Amino acid sequence: MERLTLKNLYRVIRARDYPVYSDGVLPEAGVKGLTLISFWKEVLCARWLQTPHGLIIWRSEGSINKYHSQLCNRKGSFPFYEKYTREILEGLTEEEFFQQAKQFSHFLTARHYRSSVLRQKLSVLLNQAQQSDAKLGSFAFSRVFPDGQRFPEVDTAFLDGWILSWMTLLAITDDPAGLASFFQDHPALLPDALYTRFALSPAEKIDILTVQSSELWHGTLSPEHFFGREQELFDLTEAVLAGEKVLVCGPGGAGKTELVRQMLERLISRHAFTHFATVQYHDNLPRSFARSFLHLTGSSVDECFHESLYILSSHEHSLLLVDNVDRSDDPALAQLSGLPGPVVLTGRFSSLPGFRPLRILNPDARAATLIFRSHYHHQFQPEDRELFHRMMDQDFLRHPLTVTLMAKGAQANGWSVRELGQQVEVGYENIPCPDGSGNLRLSQILKRLYRSSVLEPARRKLIRLLSILPYQEYTAGDLEQFSGVTKNLPLHLSWLSSHGWLDITAGGAYVMHPWVAECIRMKKPAESEFPALWAFAERLPPMGARHMMDGEGIAVRQGFWDTILHAAGTLPSVSRHLALCCVRACYRVTDDPSLIHQLDQILARTDGEQSDLQLMLDSISMWAGASGREGLRERMEAELAHPTLPCDLGHRYAASCAYLLTLEGESARSAALIAREKSQELTPEELDDLLTVEYVLHNLTNDLPGCLQVAQEALSLAERLEEGRKEKPRTLFWLENLALVQLRLQKRENLEEIRRRIMELRKTNRESVESRIRFENVSAQMAEQEGRLQEAIDIWLRIRELTSHYMGKDSDFYVQASCQTAMLLSKAGQLDKAAPMDEETLRMTEGKPEHLQVRQILLSNYGHVLLKMGRPEEARPFLEESISLAEPTGGIPLAEPRKNLARCFLMKGDRAEAKALFDQVYPVFLEKYGPDHPKVKELEAEMAPLNE
Repeated sequence: MERLTLKNLYRVIRARDYPVYSDGVLPEAGVKGLTLISFWKEVLCARWLQTPHGLIIWRSEGSINKYHSQLCNRKGSFPFYEKYTREILEGLTEEEFFQQAKQFSHFLTARHYRSSVLRQKLSVLLNQAQQSDAKLGSFAFSRVFPDGQRFPEVDTAFLDGWILSWMTLLAITDDPAGLASFFQDHPALLPDALYTRFALSPAEKIDILTVQSSELWHGTLSPEHFFGREQELFDLTEAVLAGEKVLVCGPGGAGKTELVRQMLERLISRHAFTHFATVQYHDNLPRSFARSFLHLTGSSVDECFHESLYILSSHEHSLLLVDNVDRSDDPALAQLSGLPGPVVLTGRFSSLPGFRPLRILNPDARAATLIFRSHYHHQFQPEDRELFHRMMDQDFLRHPLTVTLMAKGAQANGWSVRELGQQVEVGYENIPCPDGSGNLRLSQILKRLYRSSVLEPARRKLIRLLSILPYQEYTAGDLEQFSGVTKNLPLHLSWLSSHGWLDITAGGAYVMHPWVAECIRMKKPAESEFPALWAFAERLPPMGARHMMDGEGIAVRQGFWDTILHAAGTLPSVSRHLALCCVRACYRVTDDPSLIHQLDQILARTDGEQSDLQLMLDSISMWAGASGREGLRERMEAELAHPTLPCDLGHRYAASCAYLLTLEGESARSAALIAREKSQELTPEELDDLLTVEYVLHNLTNDLPGCLQVAQEALSLAERLEEGRKEKPRTLFWLENLALVQLRLQKRENLEEIRRRIMELRKTNRESVESRIRFENVSAQMAEQEGRLQEAIDIWLRIRELTSHYMGKDSDFYVQASCQTAMLLSKAGQLDKAAPMDEETLRMTEGKPEHLQVRQILLSNYGHVLLKMGRPEEARPFLEESISLAEPTGGIPLAEPRKNLARCFLMKGDRAEAKALFDQVYPVFLEKYGPDHPKVKELEAEMAPLNE
């Protein structure tokens, strides 16, 4: 009797004779090259593949992962059924299940499948599975095969995709009854609900690259309720169709987001673009992109950000919309101006380099009156109209959100227009407005309409809490945890929504408009108001602690900590205890420099002693690559000389200080030695940090024996630290570095064994791009040393594409990959390809001090290529610049361009200049390589005619 397994679902799609003989679900052409693993990797959404246990199950590099077979065949020995299912269900949203069903339907329709055959085969399989597995129960029929007549509006392919998504979950769970209960508690996951919410719109025929949780997807106002913005809408649409970068700017609540919503709806209906991406901005652009884009595979925020940019750049007709950007100083914004398609940002700042500003002003009195009447829901009498028009003579009162809230307030309190006027006009003429913006007047008016002081305590607690949280949707469960309000919570939230304090979304979540939040914060929030929020923070583990880096729940913790950091950042003063909690949470984070900005703001408002907190922040700065903070070097050096921090933290700063000084040679070595002297006091994790710094120092000074010694010591330490763990990221890291050093030293002993161990560890470790690059680097160097130059070139081209995808073309990795590719092309004699690669990479390094070392090598290589092409006059300036850059360091980096310049002089017949340069080069080559090295022999042969 057949069982419901992933393998059998694949056989239904792939085989004609399973589970009954009939026509195939796919035609012959549709099944070519389709394997069990390739099928599931193609049809499963990215998060299902990349949960902590999903990464273990679906890894297939090297030999086939045994967990593939165990899960796909539903083996009793498979240990992760419950954990893997729980990971999927814990993060499952309506939109994700819609995307999963859509992914199945895209797979099927692209291969011209037969729906009736699929339904027949799945029905037979499920019937047989129920007979062999009593756990499945009869509920499976009602859920998996809903009556098609009930859903006439649902597309057939989507419904088939939904059925396969549900059966996939059944095939991997060990608790079918629990899964059924989950779906019963989430009716929004049924096919008609999903299809109505996400697919029955003009967006159905275009590709949405991002999740649709942005404010921009929250239904537009109907045309009869969209007043006074016709010209701005026309201007914005025209600019976008022309491919411009536009900043829609104006005060909070002026209607920027609604204007962009209206434009988006029109562009979708006109099919003006093939791809749309919408991003809700939170704190910084990279993290906002990482949260928004679908199917990302990067392992860090930065990798996901560059992968998103790569996706946008890959689609010629793509439109990017970023809503509510609240930081004009976010450095990542500059990268948006280089995208090929149009970009629209909304924000309160008035200018941004590379973007055309489109300022949104208050509507006129006529439009403001219409906005009010559309929310007031009472008939206007002639005297009401005249009275309200007089109120609207004040420009600042025509602020759209204020007009809306005035209407909601009057509606909720049963006020007539005259009574509303009495509430509003009291004293506003005397309120000072120094910046001329009217913001203070508006706030005072809203405070009169929306008085938190008259609310009952639970409701006041909720709105005060929401006023300091980031602008995003919160479920009732979130608010219960953050506020501590448990009694009558749904009733309180419903009341606040009906009275205009909150907006409720289609999914039943709650959100407070930033302008309302600012008005509530006119009375400055105090830390003591939110004890439940800080108690919740205390229960959270640090977001980046290395002992927690097993992948489990990292994204969830990260999201919660972002919320806590934002909330703490809104407080006018912060206790030392809360500041320490926030800094410790970020202690081992190394991939998000924007956290330094948030922590700086928190520490600036911290009461009590801060010197140790500043030093902790300095350490985070070092490891997050944000080393430009004022006074940082002096503080780090002082801590190194006279440690003041607790022993469990101090030596990390000593190591970080060494890292800070890496460009200063002997100073860096001294700092590392001082830290090494204290190594007996270090924890194993701190010693691992120190060894990482020492490895960087040896590598920067090209001390390969030192690199080898450190890598071997660090590998031994990592193996002890990670003994018995499934994931061993540090062991993998040091094995890869050890292989690279041995290759550079041409020590090939044990190299095959090291590569075998690397391959084994890659199966069970979350694989970062840097790890993939190190592994490819090992393969490329081995191919080069064995004379397989074309294979090495292909590998470096692959690395170059990988770094472009995940790190961007400004990254060190991309520049280095381009440099290595150009050098190998030159070595292989492919000069027609080497020259343009050199030229392109030299343009990328021009005027960038961080790329000076790579630029020096490129200049020498390009000069060498030009010499081989018979163009010595063109080669000379490149070689001379390379020599000038290498003079401070000397050694081989200086000898190589001098050797090429000597050849340049030889080609021009200047033997004396050539001999002088060769005489300088020869001792360096002899000392570095030894008398029998091919490079020395080649040099001696070139010098022989000059010595006659």
